[in-house]
Amino acid sequence: MSVVFLIRSEEDLRLGMNWCLEFSENLDVPVVPVVVGHDRNVLIKHVESEVRERGKKVSVEISEVLNVDSEIEHVLELTRRVSSQVLVIPHSIDQEDWQQELFEASAVRTVWLDPAGEPPADEAHLLGGFQQDSALTNRLASRLLAMEPSRWCVEELPPDELELDQRVPLVRERFDDQALHPESLIVIGFESVDRKDVTYRTALKLLDHEFGTSVALVRSGASVVPGVIDRLRRWTD
Repeated sequence: MSVVFLIRSEEDLRLGMNWCLEFSENLDVPVVPVVVGHDRNVLIKHVESEVRERGKKVSVEISEVLNVDSEIEHVLELTRRVSSQVLVIPHSIDQEDWQQELFEASAVRTVWLDPAGEPPADEAHLLGGFQQDSALTNRLASRLLAMEPSRWCVEELPPDELELDQRVPLVRERFDDQALHPESLIVIGFESVDRKDVTYRTALKLLDHEFGTSVALVRSGASVVPGVIDRLRRWTD
């Protein structure tokens, strides 16, 4: 079992490493750093150096650095090979479409993470996204962070009678109204995702690096999004 940490840049490593260490400590499994892409020798050496230094300071086991190409099916195969319990994808605007396909295709618990700061220090800094999904979100947060959200950003969704394009901005406003701190985290749990669902569509809009607080979209990994396998072909070229 392991926490697989996908790394495509030095920024991913800098912003995401402490989060992966937190998840690993709570799950009692090692971190597996994985550099994504071809011809990444410089980045691989940098990650290896950082991992050696961090390994001297933490009790969590950090495994050797692995490398995989960017084909989604190959990334998924790697998660199976290392018995991944959690896959962590640091959000990148430049890679957003690829990351979304991976998030939807993964068969393990998957965290699509947009960190604004460090992991939350206590429950006061941990918020849940949608109260209607509180049971799932509480379970996922408890496993990853050893605590549950102290409150919910959205207690009730706008009426179904409104069009989706009308509902999404209304829900987004409720997140904006929270006036959150950079050291806080909003965790939004999904059993599966539907691109036409207001909760998923709104959650995607929070991954914009300007929201002001950390956001984690977490899939339980229990099911694959319908139709996603067909869409994987676009990433195999």
